[in-house]
Amino acid sequence: MVKLQYKRKRRKLTKKHKMAIASAVIVAGIGLLIVRLQSVGPRKSTIVVSDQVWYYDLNTKELFPGSPDDVAPIEAPSGQTPEGAPAGMRAYVFACGECEGDNEFIAYLEKFSPIFKKMSSREGIDRAGIAALEVQSQAMRRVDGGDWELGITEEGQEIINEAVAKCPKGKIKPCFPPPTKK
Repeated sequence: MVKLQYKRKRRKLTKKHKMAIASAVIVAGIGLLIVRLQSVGPRKSTIVVSDQVWYYDLNTKELFPGSPDDVAPIEAPSGQTPEGAPAGMRAYVFACGECEGDNEFIAYLEKFSPIFKKMSSREGIDRAGIAALEVQSQAMRRVDGGDWELGITEEGQEIINEAVAKCPKGKIKPCFPPPTKK
């Protein structure tokens, strides 16, 4: 008889546990549903995905869209520089908030060494294999002129830090040309 009482108590505890577990699952499900419904609404900031990046024409001082696969310097709409070199440099464009009109600014220009440009254009080249060469051959400068600085130097990092400092902390956003229509 003692064994039967124990089993009854055990069943009651099990039923209580089942009710508690079921209640917790329902409350958690309602909580997840509320969070999900709140996250579906309009967002304050959207990221535009583009198949293009900005380039800067050194002759006209204007931006033009191009492929992210190109390695600067590239041919620009205006042709070559007076020295006979390609005038198109990769331009890193950012905004403090949304990418619209006056919010956008050119943070810096980028180009690579002729050796890296030649290596990266080879068919079947392992990008990981030339990563060290890429870091060592990346040169950057301010859009308003100045010397080209290697990105790995203190001067190169200063150019990037100046661009980031233009916006309040956490508000800088990369800007891209509109996607091409396919």
